[in-house]
Amino acid sequence: MDPYKTVSTIEGMTYEHAEKMTRKIIRPYPNTYTFSKMLGEQMLQKEKGSVPLCIVRPAIIGPAVRDPFPGWVDSLIGPAGTLPPPSPP
Repeated sequence: MDPYKTVSTIEGMTYEHAEKMTRKIIRPYPNTYTFSKMLGEQMLQKEKGSVPLCIVRPAIIGPAVRDPFPGWVDSLIGPAGTLPPPSPP
């Protein structure tokens, strides 16, 4: 999949059409988050030239510091669901 053609195609759609086509567009990825990560990685690979590239992703997303409220987390998967609320900055 060419990331530039994909982005161009999606940009040419109405919101309603893009919404309707999302599942077909992102297949085989389970959600738009993982799909957009794939597009970004492909773009980096094409644009990096001879520069070495290493993509590093954080392993843990922790609870919120303040918004929507201290300690809020939308997932109990892995350690994120068991971490104490962070201290406000």
